[in-house]
Amino acid sequence: MGRRKRRGRLAWDVYNNRWVARRALSVRRMPCGDLMSSAAVVEVLPVRVGRFGRALPSATVELLRSLDLDFIIRFGFGILRGDVLHASRSGVWSFHHDDERQIRGGPPGFWEVFAGLDTSGVLLQRLTHSLDAGEVIERRIFATIKHSYPRNRDRVNLASVDMIGLAARRLRFREPHPAFVPSNDERMLGPILKDPSNAQMSVFVARQSLRIVRAAWTGIMRADTWAISLDGNWLPEMVTNGYLADPFLVERDGRLVMLVEEFDEATARGRISVLESVDGAWTLTSNVMPQDVHLSYPMVVESGGDLFCVPETWQSNAVQLWKCTSFPDRWSPVSPLVTDVQLVDPTLFRHGGKWWLLGSVRSESTNAGLSAWIADRIEGPYIAHQFNPIKVDVGSSRPAGAPYVDDGILYRPSQDCSSSYGAAVVVNRVETLDDSGLVEYPVDRIEHANGPYRSGCHTVNRTGGPVPHIVVDGRRYRLSSARARREVVARLLRRRER
Repeated sequence: MGRRKRRGRLAWDVYNNRWVARRALSVRRMPCGDLMSSAAVVEVLPVRVGRFGRALPSATVELLRSLDLDFIIRFGFGILRGDVLHASRSGVWSFHHDDERQIRGGPPGFWEVFAGLDTSGVLLQRLTHSLDAGEVIERRIFATIKHSYPRNRDRVNLASVDMIGLAARRLRFREPHPAFVPSNDERMLGPILKDPSNAQMSVFVARQSLRIVRAAWTGIMRADTWAISLDGNWLPEMVTNGYLADPFLVERDGRLVMLVEEFDEATARGRISVLESVDGAWTLTSNVMPQDVHLSYPMVVESGGDLFCVPETWQSNAVQLWKCTSFPDRWSPVSPLVTDVQLVDPTLFRHGGKWWLLGSVRSESTNAGLSAWIADRIEGPYIAHQFNPIKVDVGSSRPAGAPYVDDGILYRPSQDCSSSYGAAVVVNRVETLDDSGLVEYPVDRIEHANGPYRSGCHTVNRTGGPVPHIVVDGRRYRLSSARARREVVARLLRRRER
């Protein structure tokens, strides 16, 4: 009977065992004998409970209890039932390589690709007697790699390897995760899915063929053009071979100016420039912070009456603090805030008597993670947060502008990169930001439903005062021969290096 059932899923078995196994790093078998050589071994014969459940013999459970363990990690045994779930102080921990709110079951990360869902997730949970509905220890959400199942499987598998370490560190410091929430409401859970049938694999192959072609075409030919809107009015596109983006407002000495990223398409580099309205016409002063790397996201902050800027300079492996010496176009470097890190969209602000530096560390999942550093003075030194990354959610992690306080409540703009980079801005209400981590909830969403720049929005900023000025950016897509040449060369070089 079992063989007959597997014949109905033969296409999946062949695809998974021959194609995925050769291309997904996370499914390859690795020797771990040396790592486990000093560990005690308890051989166990599980007891069947119901159709799918497994329990451990009572003698084994008592042995585990006698070891006085902080937690137990489940890697096998099917669906665990019985007293073993309470055999350690913090129960049995288990990975679920899907976002259980939209999909349960398996294969890991497959059905998100099959259905073209924007996000894929991974959950570390404390097991309960409810199927895939344990207590959430930590959840991470990533953008689905829709044109490649092996890469999507690697993303959710490899990007979750430090979750147990972070959770164990919280136990050590007796810091429960501030966002720890139960997930026991069956009505909030997704359907339980199994390995795809042969018919479903036929649909999958057809869809993937189209997605691969589409991804290659857009990756090579499609380029972004960003523009800026101030108080609801789009400014003219002022850069011939590039664009302006990442606007930050400064109101000083009776003047309203913007620091922006000025991107040059020919060199694929940005620089920080000043945009100001003079006698009704916008003027652009280019390259006010000269540096031989890509610059963007000119985060502006005041301290002690002085004006500072922290632009993104990830190519230098550091975050540099600049000080304005003559407003608005003369700036001098002060000191690096953090080094040996490639940080994008560094966002500096004061909260709870401390200076906080938030940003996303460059990696394959750059748009999903948020890390933090803390200091007593704006110049530093900055200390990495003990639970970095403090958030991993592609829908609302990466910074999108300066946080602001309204009626005593801190709000943090973030990017929604679930469907594409910079698709929209999500404004989060911050409930907790301290040594225990970050808890925030989305309360608003900014996107351009209509108009010429409706393809994206990834920065929003405002001035203070009773009637603040608000600036946002927006994106339109275009075909670019310069980008096509650059992408083709880069892909050929990458293929040669393999």
